[in-house]
Amino acid sequence: MKNTKETQIKDTKITEEGKEQYWCDNEQWGIIDKSEKEIVPCRFDEVYEIENTDRLYFVNEGGWENGHYAIFDTDTQDIIL
Repeated sequence: MKNTKETQIKDTKITEEGKEQYWCDNEQWGIIDKSEKEIVPCRFDEVYEIENTDRLYFVNEGGWENGHYAIFDTDTQDIIL
């Protein structure tokens, strides 16, 4: 499997937008583009593309029982909502 920075990628799937969603060794999800550049860091329990935007993702972090959903902005590389 591919590596990004310090992350071992264990599994991938192609999103509707043609980007690659990946599951890594910390058992969380992130997004890389076709050139394997990390777009969304591999730190989320779930990652979903938001339609009609190429920079915002709907994410879940903090675990299934105590976690929360948020919007991740790839421009700022931070949670915005």
